[in-house]
Amino acid sequence: MRVAVGTDPLIDPDGTLQHNDRSGRCPAKTRPNGPMLSKSKLWVTNIISWNIAGASKIRQAANLEAYLNDFDIICLQESWKVSEIPIAGLEKFLSPAAKPKPKGHPKGSLSSYITTRKSFNTKSIDLKSSHMLAIIIENWMLEQTLTPIIIINIYINPNMTRNQHLLDTTEKDLLALKVAFGNTPWIITGDFNLNMANHGKRSFREGALDQCLAIPPQESAFKDKDKCDHPLVRLLEALGLRTLHGRIPKGIPLKLSHIAKKSATTLDYTFVSTDIFKYFQDFSIEWKKHTSDDTSRGEARTLSSLRRLVIAGCDSPELCDYRFLV
Repeated sequence: MRVAVGTDPLIDPDGTLQHNDRSGRCPAKTRPNGPMLSKSKLWVTNIISWNIAGASKIRQAANLEAYLNDFDIICLQESWKVSEIPIAGLEKFLSPAAKPKPKGHPKGSLSSYITTRKSFNTKSIDLKSSHMLAIIIENWMLEQTLTPIIIINIYINPNMTRNQHLLDTTEKDLLALKVAFGNTPWIITGDFNLNMANHGKRSFREGALDQCLAIPPQESAFKDKDKCDHPLVRLLEALGLRTLHGRIPKGIPLKLSHIAKKSATTLDYTFVSTDIFKYFQDFSIEWKKHTSDDTSRGEARTLSSLRRLVIAGCDSPELCDYRFLV
């Protein structure tokens, strides 16, 4: 199987891999046509890039269906930054009433289904649109016998006085996607700007949010419960991705890591997938102890299948590679 997944990878129609990591941490030598990838590996791609420049690469593909046919697994990355992606080849899955009106593109675009937010204070997410997008992509995957893995990308500035409604809307939107895809494995990525100056009593000291979401949670973070009473923590709990009590979630818990840019008043965080397989290894033994339970047996199979994928984050140079786990 071929694996080619980074923090935000994009594989062009000609087979070259473009990393949209502005820090430049991903070396240029990591190309799917290079020696590190072989035909025996699984090829994975995001169908939607969170980066506008990256999304333009997909737009170069005349037919999105033909483009997607080159991949064994498709990662759906719901993004608030993508404004226009052609849906040629996916139209047959739409009812006549649901077909998008052409909007700057003769074939219509996915932006007709998701309300993107170029300005986070003006537009909110269209709950029904994202649900429709999920169904469209899932139907296409089922027809192609593909294994869907959802990658949800979020960008939130949780200013308690102005942007609480964005958090609320985002939560509803993500929950709708979760319902639409059922038990499909999924990953949440995103940049969360925590403007501590506007959080009052809920402001975090540097690293406190890391402690709240750690696996397992660090004891020091819970001496004062208010330190973890944050809308972002509650959002993750609502999605079943994290609880403050260390319960094994149905989704994939990801380590909350710092990204490069920091300032005295703003902390930028991003979810990365570098802890996924360590987490699976730690808990797969525990799942095997409960094989008498049908639900646990299903969970164990999910973990087993996911361990065969490698989703390498690009938060450090040594992780900017392609690895395969048998």
